[in-house]
Amino acid sequence: TFMSSWACLCGCKTKLGKPATAFGLNLLSAVLQMVSFVVIVGWVWSIIWGMNFVQIAICKQISYDITRSSSICRNNAQ
Repeated sequence: TFMSSWACLCGCKTKLGKPATAFGLNLLSAVLQMVSFVVIVGWVWSIIWGMNFVQIAICKQISYDITRSSSICRNNAQ
């Protein structure tokens, strides 16, 4: 998207008529994509860490209200 915004200034055809308008909208879109990428990666990263915390708790057999045997840990002594 960032590269296509610069292509608008080099003479490529756009549906908007003015190349400067297309450049501005494409550049704004590229910036918003970069910002949302950071947020989405952080969100996915926090979910993965949360899953790891649950798996570590299960492997160390830290008690909580519901106890069950799990196939997540290979070293469970049953």
